[in-house]
Amino acid sequence: MVGVRVSDKEATAIDEAVQRLKFRNRSEFLRAVIRAALSFPELDEGVSADLSALKASFDRAGGNLNQVARDMSASMKKLGRAEPSARELAQIYALHDEVIETRRALVALLVRSQKRSDVLSRMIAEGCDAL
Repeated sequence: MVGVRVSDKEATAIDEAVQRLKFRNRSEFLRAVIRAALSFPELDEGVSADLSALKASFDRAGGNLNQVARDMSASMKKLGRAEPSARELAQIYALHDEVIETRRALVALLVRSQKRSDVLSRMIAEGCDAL
């Protein structure tokens, strides 16, 4: 816990920001401001579940890629060259598509998460300019 003394004017500005940005209280707002100033990620609700889903998608893709690599390695040992089967090629193309979709989902998630952080960063910058 950290105690900070602020002027009445600063306290009023904090309270107004809490209301305008829909924080539950001063503490939540001040933690968010500090996290933004220190470049901590500011994640909104649902981000954790979305990140878990993205991780599961990457885990599946990694497992599938390992399977294709194992099959290609066996082909190399048997034939002296890698000749992917139609099934292996289909897996590779599906993995490519999955990685593209996962990347899109991750970018959208980061953009959504960044919006609140950007508002706080602007507030900090404007506050510093006012000093």
